[in-house]
Amino acid sequence: MQRKILVTGSTGKVGTSLSQALQKSGGQPHVLGVRSLNCATQEGSVERRRFDWDDRTTWSSALDGIQAIYLIKPPHDEPAPAIRELLASASRLERIVMMSEIHCQAQNDTEPQRAAEVAVERSGHSFCILRPNWFFQNYTTGSYAPKIRQQSILETASASQPVSYIDVRDVAAVAAFELLNDDARSHHLLLTGGEALTSRDLANIIGAAAGRPISVSEVPLDDIRTRVLARGGSEAMADFIVGLSRNIAEGRNAIVTDTVERLTGRKPISFSTFASQNAQYFNH
Repeated sequence: MQRKILVTGSTGKVGTSLSQALQKSGGQPHVLGVRSLNCATQEGSVERRRFDWDDRTTWSSALDGIQAIYLIKPPHDEPAPAIRELLASASRLERIVMMSEIHCQAQNDTEPQRAAEVAVERSGHSFCILRPNWFFQNYTTGSYAPKIRQQSILETASASQPVSYIDVRDVAAVAAFELLNDDARSHHLLLTGGEALTSRDLANIIGAAAGRPISVSEVPLDDIRTRVLARGGSEAMADFIVGLSRNIAEGRNAIVTDTVERLTGRKPISFSTFASQNAQYFNH
């Protein structure tokens, strides 16, 4: 379907891959919402418009003519109010695909991250909420990458608990399907890779790609909280990150679903393939 799509968070990991996926889908026209942009630009089927969660004057022009939106949560301790306001102003919207996270449904509806989901669920629009497991890309361009490159150490909340990590390209492929599918219904999707791996498994795979041994270091949850706060994160953000890490430490992230293969028609990218493709990120 030729809906005009707004991609928020367009410079992020999933947003970048989603734009690529949409371009491969017959040049699907879409708009990239960019925070730091002086004026709108157009290149082929891809338009760039300024969109800033913290500047409501950018919302109307970003939403002009938009029929579907890929929505990331605003970087607020309480993201739900801004989401409600944005969606209420999107009169032509037919479809919302929102990025959430694994186990969000276990939270109380008033907790910040779950409340953001509720804002979408009660918006009156057709929606799909994506709940992916942890991304492969955390180990190449995310917070775990520097220690791997500089000290050959992979830090984790648990060395022995398996996690069904997923590639952002697979998340983006599902997001594109849900944005374009005429028959899409309102639902939630748990997204995982095709296998559950422990941090020791990851270290062995990364080590093979990097050509050197990678050791594993467990980080206590209290230390994870301290690090988030030291980087300038809020108490709410620290609670959020610690909660995600606790799920790993307590073995809740091992579930493997068939969602990626069922919706895209191909198996999820394996971590071994990902590591081989990105070996340069594991070295100086």
